Amino acid sequence: MAVLLGRYQQALELISVVSLEHTVVFSKAFGSQLSLFYNASFCYFMQEKYLEAAKLAETVAIFYDKYKKFVARTISERSLAKLNSKVLALWCLAHVFEGNEPLDAITDLVKDLSIKTKERNYNENLEDKLEKLKQFDESTLVELFGFAAPKKLTADGLETQHDRKSLLERLESHVKFNFNTILKLYTRIEVGKAARFLKVTEADLLARIEDYGKRKIELVEDKVWDKSILKPLLKIDGCDSVVVQDGIINIQR
Repeated sequence: MAVLLGRYQQALELISVVSLEHTVVFSKAFGSQLSLFYNASFCYFMQEKYLEAAKLAETVAIFYDKYKKFVARTISERSLAKLNSKVLALWCLAHVFEGNEPLDAITDLVKDLSIKTKERNYNENLEDKLEKLKQFDESTLVELFGFAAPKKLTADGLETQHDRKSLLERLESHVKFNFNTILKLYTRIEVGKAARFLKVTEADLLARIEDYGKRKIELVEDKVWDKSILKPLLKIDGCDSVVVQDGIINIQR
């Protein structure tokens, strides 16, 4: 319910005591396992913690693909397949923002899936939508978010809309300031040169580097969920650290 009401931090607090051992219980109820990771992933996405969102969605999508045979021809097969489609769509959204190199296993799942959104009355390959997202296509972002997101309710229990304007503003900010571009091209670059490349001020760039360090390097919070589930998933892809010294950005791989 906290997720439906848009109380994402509260929802994460509720699952903060869940450990990897607890998820064994969820795995006995396949839908609960899938729903837990989907909702947690969505909460992180809405809090702009894209690495966490992508890793959780990736993990449970691969888990579902491995064990879906056990729900084949059962009453829950169709609903679980639909939820898994939402998980993969959510992964696509988070992946575009967090920008790490994806696992072959998850890209194969995206390639094999077709979805039908409210905006289109026919099935379209999810991989095609991911490619449009990578080109920062706004209509695809809104369309895929509408497909992936759970319903949102008011305090009175009435259905309402998610803030799509905020979502588009995030995309615009990401396009203008995609620090991952620097990480992929350089191992050492002057702060001024990098700022001109990204068309931002040096102060803004240094602030983004500090934020990047927090998202990529720092340990997650000291909670059971974070230690048991998130920390093993949040492996650093591409580089180990970004250090600024004497006006030079050093990217240590």
